[in-house]
Amino acid sequence: MRAHEVEIGATYQVRPQHDHGTLAWLFSGPDEFELTVTGAGAMLGEVSAVVGVRVIDRHNVSLPLPPEQARRMGLPPGVDYLVQGVLVDAASGALVSRPTMESVTVPVSWLFPVA
Repeated sequence: MRAHEVEIGATYQVRPQHDHGTLAWLFSGPDEFELTVTGAGAMLGEVSAVVGVRVIDRHNVSLPLPPEQARRMGLPPGVDYLVQGVLVDAASGALVSRPTMESVTVPVSWLFPVA
């Protein structure tokens, strides 16, 4: 696909190509994914790129620790704390996935129309 063919708001299939150096390995998750374009005209080095959002399942969570709980744990006051980890089912111990939107920038040449 070429930059002038990309439409803002349209969803495309992203197929990472390994001919752009190490860019392809930067993406965690499946090799191919859908991306809804939110901006055009970006550059990755000398390569035309687009910015968009994708939805990916994540197990990671990050929650604020309430000040009262931090105090009960003996932590210094006046600091905002976050608890970070993975979300698991308490009964089975199985990881629980939740959909998360993330913004990514990819080369235009990786975009293909959704079939």
